[in-house]
Amino acid sequence: MRYILASLVILFLSFFELINPVKSAVQWTFTPFQFGLKQVASSTNDTFGFFTSLQLISRDNVRLLEENAELESKILELKITEEENRTLREQIGVK
Repeated sequence: MRYILASLVILFLSFFELINPVKSAVQWTFTPFQFGLKQVASSTNDTFGFFTSLQLISRDNVRLLEENAELESKILELKITEEENRTLREQIGVK
């Protein structure tokens, strides 16, 4: 009951702007804390974002390594085919 009464008193004082000096003092007092906590939260968020992006980068790295191995294999196959074609052309006398 007393919390409801306190809430009504604060609401009444706020409605008639009688609480503004107290409100200003509280804001002046807690603004530095709010700024500091916001900086800590932002830093923490950036750190978690960094580790999340590391997981994505690791997955991309594995995928790209596999793709690179496939492409190197295809290049080797093409070089072998090219050498076979060159040998066959020489054998039949076509340039």
